[in-house]
Amino acid sequence: MPYWRYTQIDRYSGDITSLTYLCGVPIRRNIRESALSSEARRLGMDLPHARKWLRHSQDPNAPSSRVESFGLGEQVWEECDHLVLRLAQTGTPDEERRAILEKILTSLRTERLSDTEWRAVMMIADIDEKNRLRERTGGHVLN
Repeated sequence: MPYWRYTQIDRYSGDITSLTYLCGVPIRRNIRESALSSEARRLGMDLPHARKWLRHSQDPNAPSSRVESFGLGEQVWEECDHLVLRLAQTGTPDEERRAILEKILTSLRTERLSDTEWRAVMMIADIDEKNRLRERTGGHVLN
């Protein structure tokens, strides 16, 4: 029996869904928060209720209505989740977290996923560098 599963990210919130198909019929859908969407909600950020799901893997027989397929940027939500983890690890204040998450969510909504993935990687590097400077200077960092 033809069986496949794929994962999607909601372009507006960062939520994740896993879809399972059997013989072309959807048999299971599981929607969950990613670390990104969970943190955005914790910070009280306004996330649209509309959904625009982007598929992680493409099967030529899978339904494609209201779904965009992507190749580059497949790890976008993992990198966004790493970004949220790094913010937590470095004790970044909520106000700074909110500003960073605004940028990454705007990128997720408006840019190619590969660009959003790269932006998240670069933000993590910036946070790491700022944290190293903070450690070297006893907590004082010029912005």
